[in-house]
Amino acid sequence: MTVLCVGAFSVVAVPAWPGITVEVKADQFLMGTDLLVAPMVTNGTSRTVLVPPGKWKADDGTLITGPVQKTFAVPLGRLLFFERQ
Repeated sequence: MTVLCVGAFSVVAVPAWPGITVEVKADQFLMGTDLLVAPMVTNGTSRTVLVPPGKWKADDGTLITGPVQKTFAVPLGRLLFFERQ
């Protein structure tokens, strides 16, 4: 895991589900504790995300309650992310 420190501020990316193997979740991560990012890293138009426990709002406004594994349509140009509610 990489931590970038700039002056008194730190930007931290942490595994989305600590304790679960990195291979399963290497392409999704939490920025801080309230922003889950799941970018497209392969060709295709959909991707599966493991949403952590709690209530989350997707970038398109969809509300999701985790923990859940869910597949989302991800058209070209969309960055799939979720905000903790």
